[in-house]
Amino acid sequence: MKKLKLSHLAISSLLASGIFLLAGCSDNQVSYGGSCMTCLDNPITGAPMNYDPAKYSNKVQSGGASSSTGMSTMSAPQTIAKDSITLSFGRDVDTTAMRIKESFGFMSREEAIAEMGPSGKMMFAGPGYAYRADPGSMYIMKTQAYSGDLTATVTKQGSGTQVVMKYAQKHTGGAPISTVMTDIRNKAQRAVQ
Repeated sequence: MKKLKLSHLAISSLLASGIFLLAGCSDNQVSYGGSCMTCLDNPITGAPMNYDPAKYSNKVQSGGASSSTGMSTMSAPQTIAKDSITLSFGRDVDTTAMRIKESFGFMSREEAIAEMGPSGKMMFAGPGYAYRADPGSMYIMKTQAYSGDLTATVTKQGSGTQVVMKYAQKHTGGAPISTVMTDIRNKAQRAVQ
C-alpha cells in the first residue's frame, strides 16, 4: 500500500510540474522555454490561424514581455521586406517542381521526419515550412532561406509551367532583397533549364 501511495504522489508531482511547464501564454496559447508554441500563421498566406493578432503581435519581444504565469513569450518575427518573381518554363509541372525542390532544399513533411526524426516533425508544426503536392497540377513548397521565408508555387500552365517564387525577409543583416531576388531567379532558371 505504501508503494502505491508513493507512486501516486510521484505521478501527481510529475503532472503538476508538466502543467507548470506548459502554462499558457494567455488564453489558450501554450509557451515553452519562453516561446509561444501555439501562435501559428498560415504557411501559405501568413495570416494568423489560431490567435488574435491584436493580442499576440508578430513582433519579436524582448524578455520583458511575460504572461500571467511569469513566463516570457516571443512571437514570430515580422516581415521586414517581401518580393516575388514569376517565371515560365516549357517543362512539365512535375519535372519543374522536382528541380525547384532539389535546388532550393524544399522538403515534404515525410522527408523531414525521415531525415531528422522528431526535429523534422517539429519543423512543420510552425509557420516556416510547408509542402503540398498535386502531381500533374500544382506544388506549393515553403522553407526557411536567405534570412526569411521562401515559398515556391509551381502550377501547370498549358503545356508548360509557371513558377512563382515569394520571399519574405524576416531577419536583418542578410543580403539586400534585390540581391536575394536576383539569386532566386538565377538559381531557379539554372535548376529548370
